[in-house]
Amino acid sequence: SIFAAYIRAHATMTNNASEIEKILDEMVKLYEATGDESCKPNAEIFNTVLLAYKQDTTLMRGLGEKSMQLLNRMESLKIQPDTKSLNFVIQSVNKSIRNSMRHM
Repeated sequence: SIFAAYIRAHATMTNNASEIEKILDEMVKLYEATGDESCKPNAEIFNTVLLAYKQDTTLMRGLGEKSMQLLNRMESLKIQPDTKSLNFVIQSVNKSIRNSMRHM
């Protein structure tokens, strides 16, 4: 979809995950306002945001929590996470745990 291409292109131009998340938020608002299935984000779009979280070094502390929240958001929209989605979440939670253990 055009949205998937747009969010992927934007993700390659920035390391700021919140900017990528804003695009997802706009998509969700548009989908909820119109009910148009072509505006509904899919697992690929959520994966782009999950990857952006992983690559944003400013998110070290809240990475696992944000990833889990995004997974819950997928569920609330009835979007089935794929293997990549689950792997990104597991990696992010692992990274958060390792990071928090270093600071003990």
